[in-house]
Amino acid sequence: MTSLANMLKGIGGEYELGRVLGSFGGLNYVFWPPIFQAWAQWNGQQWDPTAFCAAYGGGLALAAAGIGAMISLKDRGVASSRQVVAQPPLSDTGTEQK
Repeated sequence: MTSLANMLKGIGGEYELGRVLGSFGGLNYVFWPPIFQAWAQWNGQQWDPTAFCAAYGGGLALAAAGIGAMISLKDRGVASSRQVVAQPPLSDTGTEQK
C-alpha cells in the first residue's frame, strides 16, 4: 500500500492533485465502460465486441498516456525550477559570487 501512496506523491513528498485525479480517472475508465455495456445488454441492446474492444483499448491507452504526459511535464518543470534556484548568483562581470 505504501507504493500506491508513493505513486500519488510528488517530488516534495506531498500528495499532488494531478496524480490523484489521474489515478481516479484511470480507475473509472477501467471499471465503468464494462458496467455500462453490461447494463445496455441487460436492457436489450446488441453488443459489438469488435467495436467495444477497439474503442476501449484505444481510449484506455490514450487516458494513460495523457496522465503520464501531464505528470512528466509538471515534474520536469519543478526540477528545472529547482536547478535555477540552486545556481549561485552571478556578479556584474559574469563570474560566480563567493
